[in-house]
Amino acid sequence: MTIRKLAYPLGQHEAVVHTTGSGKTLVGTYRNEYALVVAFTEEKSKVVRVEEFADATFSDEIFAQVQVVQTRSKRASSRLIYDSDR
Repeated sequence: MTIRKLAYPLGQHEAVVHTTGSGKTLVGTYRNEYALVVAFTEEKSKVVRVEEFADATFSDEIFAQVQVVQTRSKRASSRLIYDSDR
């Protein structure tokens, strides 16, 4: 992940972080943006809560595509094993 923006609202023990993330998948490159709200103790020495916001529809779509490819790959592998047993 790459941090794009970091903000500490005045008088609060929270930070708002805008990040982007990417990676390679079986169906191409995955890229998404995230917003994180990170809450700290009053001393700001420990994280007590993290809330993540992302484009869930995009994530669902690409992970569904990956699952289809994995399922096809497993079927092909099982056919190869079956055929070689003959």
